[in-house]
Amino acid sequence: MAEIGDISRFSSAEKLSAYLCAAPTVDASGRRMHIGGLSRRGRKRTYRSLLQALQHVIGNTPAFADYLARKRRGKQVCKVRAAIVRKTIVAIFYILKNKEIYRNANMALFDRKLKEINRLSLQAA
Repeated sequence: MAEIGDISRFSSAEKLSAYLCAAPTVDASGRRMHIGGLSRRGRKRTYRSLLQALQHVIGNTPAFADYLARKRRGKQVCKVRAAIVRKTIVAIFYILKNKEIYRNANMALFDRKLKEINRLSLQAA
């Protein structure tokens, strides 16, 4: 949230991805188009944090694990990781934009964590 700020600043998930260094560079001229590596412009810290949290995201979200299995076929590991980070950013965009809970969330785990947060906030007050 500290890196993104107000989500209404971004009109699309693609723009948020570009802001967080998760969008590829595109070189287009006439009928030729080349999609390159990740853009080096933007907020690298959030991208790196999501990259570090990748195993947790894949291990706890079946939808991401399935996406990983589909993407792995014939691709380099670094490109697959970048694709999953971008997919995570897109999910974050829609969660914040629509003010909803992630649709593939483990609700039992979510409720347990929410209770723990509430308990800790009451203790701090």
